[in-house]
Amino acid sequence: EFETTLARATNWAERGHRVGRSQLELAPASAERSPAAAPVTSSRRSKPVVVDRGAKEVRLTGATTSVGIDPKSGVVQSITAKDVELLARPIELSLWRAPTDNDGVSTGWMSEFAGVRRRWLEWGLDPTSSTYRTELDATQLRAKDEAATWVSRFTVRSAGVWEVAHKQAIQMHADGSIEIAEAVRIPDTLTDIARVGVRFSLKAGLDQLQWLGEGPHESYPDRRTSVTEARWKSTVAEQYHPYVFPQEHGSHGATRWFSLTRSGSRNGLRIDVAPSTANEPDRLAFSALHHHVEDLTVATTTAELTPTEEVHVHLDAARRGVGTGACGPDTRSAFLIGPGLYRFRYRITAS
Repeated sequence: EFETTLARATNWAERGHRVGRSQLELAPASAERSPAAAPVTSSRRSKPVVVDRGAKEVRLTGATTSVGIDPKSGVVQSITAKDVELLARPIELSLWRAPTDNDGVSTGWMSEFAGVRRRWLEWGLDPTSSTYRTELDATQLRAKDEAATWVSRFTVRSAGVWEVAHKQAIQMHADGSIEIAEAVRIPDTLTDIARVGVRFSLKAGLDQLQWLGEGPHESYPDRRTSVTEARWKSTVAEQYHPYVFPQEHGSHGATRWFSLTRSGSRNGLRIDVAPSTANEPDRLAFSALHHHVEDLTVATTTAELTPTEEVHVHLDAARRGVGTGACGPDTRSAFLIGPGLYRFRYRITAS
C-alpha cells in the first residue's frame, strides 16, 4: 500500500494530510486466502450428513447446521444453526437493481432522461413485473456420508422476451458448511442488464458486518479509485446512503468474505468466495441493507422509505457500472453486463 502525504502545511491542509493512496497486489489471490476460508474441520470424525426428504421440505443436516429446500420451488428456504433460523427470505436469482439517477428515474424533470431503466422495464427485468416468472425445471438429490447435494434447474423468463437458465447446486458437508455453486446463462437478447447474482434476506438482529474487500464506502466497477481492499467492520444501518432519490447503493466489490452476526454474539453466518475452477471468480461483490430492493425501486423520496429489521443481502458475480448518465455519458462498454455464462461459488458457515 502506497500513500502520498503533504511534506509541509499548505493553505488548505496540514502537514501529513493524505492526498492519495493506492494498492499493489504482490501475490495471486489464491495464495492469500486465509485458513478461515476453508471448511471447518475437527480432529474427531464428523457424523454423516442426515437427509430428511418430506413433501414440504428436503432438509440436509451436517454437524449443528441444516439447510431446508422447498421441493416444489427448488429454492433454499431455511438455514439453521443450533436450531436457530437465520434465513428470512429464500436464496434466489437476482438480475435487477433499484435504478440510479444515472440509469434513469421515474418522476420529476429527470424523468425526461430515459436511460437504461426504460429498457430494463420494457424487458420485464423488474421482479415485481407481471411478466417475470421463475419455473423449476428439474431437481436431483445425491447423498453420501460426507456430503449431500441438491441440484435445482430453473428457467427465469419474461413472457415472450427472454429466458435465463439458472442452475444451483447446494452441497451440505458433514462439518456443517454449505457450498453453493451457481451457473447463470444470460441470453443474447439481454445486452445490458444490471447484475448477475443472488439475493436473500436474514432474520432481524444479524446487523454486525465485517468483510474483506473494497471499502469503507460503496464501490462499483467504474467507481473504485477511492476505496481500499482491506478488512472492514461496520453495521448494516451504516451501509445506508440517503440519496435524495432512493436508489441502488451499498455494494462492495472485490470481496473475499463477509459476515453478519448479532451484537455481542458470534451467532450468524459468514460467506466465503470458494472457486473450484479457473472459470469461477475468487472475489465477488455484496451488499447488506435494511432496505429491500423492491422498496428502493418504488420509493420516490427518502420519506417513503422505512428500514426493515431484516437484512437484505445481494451477492453478485457481475455488476453494471453506474456511469454519469444523468448529466453526462453512460458507463463505458467495459462495465456493461451482457450475454454469456456466469459461474460463481460460495461457502456459507453458520454459527
